[in-house]
Amino acid sequence: IGMHVPFATRQKIIEGQYVDLILLLPPKHGGYEKKLVINNLGEIVTKDTSPKWIESIEKWTDVMLIFAAIYLQAHPAKTIELIKYIQTVRIGANRGYQWWYAYDIHFRLRKTIDPSGFGGTLTQNCGLCL
Repeated sequence: IGMHVPFATRQKIIEGQYVDLILLLPPKHGGYEKKLVINNLGEIVTKDTSPKWIESIEKWTDVMLIFAAIYLQAHPAKTIELIKYIQTVRIGANRGYQWWYAYDIHFRLRKTIDPSGFGGTLTQNCGLCL
């Protein structure tokens, strides 16, 4: 799991640095399609159609499993915390909260400042009540 993730990205994960989860998506077979568009100068250019964000909690969970496989190799004592964190985000998404993706980004960015772990609940982390 995660064999497609570049070494530099793996190192950032292990060191607790923020990594955009979109970078952990496995490459699409055949690559992403390119669209022809006209830019501001009237030139025809190609535009990448690769995803810019993770659109579903299911896809986020798939990518978080890749993140976890890499992170937990270096930090096995954090396993329970990370599983609880994943469950917390999934609970929020499954209850219909539309902010689950933004919450994850915000939380992981904040974790780069305070790398103590993934512990806590949504109530503790962002003042929301589940």
